[in-house]
Amino acid sequence: MENQKNNKGVIALLIVIIVILSVLCVLFATGTITLKSNDVDNSGTNENINDNNQTNEENNDEEKESNWVDYLLSRHILDAKVSRIRSKDLGDTEDFSKTETITMDEVNEILSNFKNSKLTKTWSQGRGGPDKDHLTIAYENNDQKYEFEIYYGTIVVDKLDDELKNILEQNKYDEKNAEYKNMEGSFYFYSIDNYNETIFDKYFN
Repeated sequence: MENQKNNKGVIALLIVIIVILSVLCVLFATGTITLKSNDVDNSGTNENINDNNQTNEENNDEEKESNWVDYLLSRHILDAKVSRIRSKDLGDTEDFSKTETITMDEVNEILSNFKNSKLTKTWSQGRGGPDKDHLTIAYENNDQKYEFEIYYGTIVVDKLDDELKNILEQNKYDEKNAEYKNMEGSFYFYSIDNYNETIFDKYFN
């Protein structure tokens, strides 16, 4: 009789254990309870995101500095010429005046030299002196003809299309001679830092 009572007690205990385990299994399966902590350390993820953002910003800055060249090369180039003038009266060793038509490959080569050059937005009320070396690229945008010019180591703005002007303006280059900005008759151009006219020598040798 006593053995029967013990057996019933053991069976009842096993049933209670089985019920508890079943309930726990259901709670784990439904996600009601979990052994994982909800406190996740996001510092590593945030650092990676910040690093990626910084890299993207640096890449965007590099693209921004060079995209005026890419834009120009993506236009329909109609004609490109390089002109050179030298005069003994102005201190040169010879009197010389010549204009050479250049190919699209040569346009790419010349402009690639300026792709990483820093530009400075320079204000002025006039420019004098001889036009010793002059690059002129005629191009089309939206069926309109425009001219990109470099002389005195500067980019002329007047004959550019509005899209190219906006690209140059949006780069927010450093300004020089800003005291002329609001004066009547003043204008600006973009000076090419470290410009060297020997880039054109091979066309005239």
